[in-house]
Amino acid sequence: MAFAQEQTLERTLWRKLEPQNNANFMPVATAQLLAAAQKGEIKAYTNESKTVQVSPETLAQIAKGQDCTWEIKEKWIFERSEKKLRYEPSHLSVVSSDGQNSVVFDYADFQTMLATNPAFQWTNPHTNTTMLLAEAMDKRLFFSRIVKSSNAR
Repeated sequence: MAFAQEQTLERTLWRKLEPQNNANFMPVATAQLLAAAQKGEIKAYTNESKTVQVSPETLAQIAKGQDCTWEIKEKWIFERSEKKLRYEPSHLSVVSSDGQNSVVFDYADFQTMLATNPAFQWTNPHTNTTMLLAEAMDKRLFFSRIVKSSNAR
């Protein structure tokens, strides 16, 4: 019984941010994020291993798209002993509208950039209040759908 109380449940999730987010932040934030990557302010990679950086041509191709999709890969961790659920995002992918091109950002780098750049804003259209996008992402105010999951153990 003691083992069950100390056990940690862990699962890896891939979340696709839903279109409902577009009115709040996605088109503007996508353009700002890709522009920052083109300027070298944040590293952009070709895949989840984050070993090869994306070419400027690929970034430009994705930036031309109007309706990019965001996907977040994260660990979902439930600590039984603390009865607490926490999330550990590892990366953010921006996928072009045609699905042909994608770019991967380290989530920690992404959060740091959001927290230090006041241009990244989240606006609630119902109350006309704004906050930094980093805070909105931490509070998980975005709509998302789980598109893939796997057990870590």
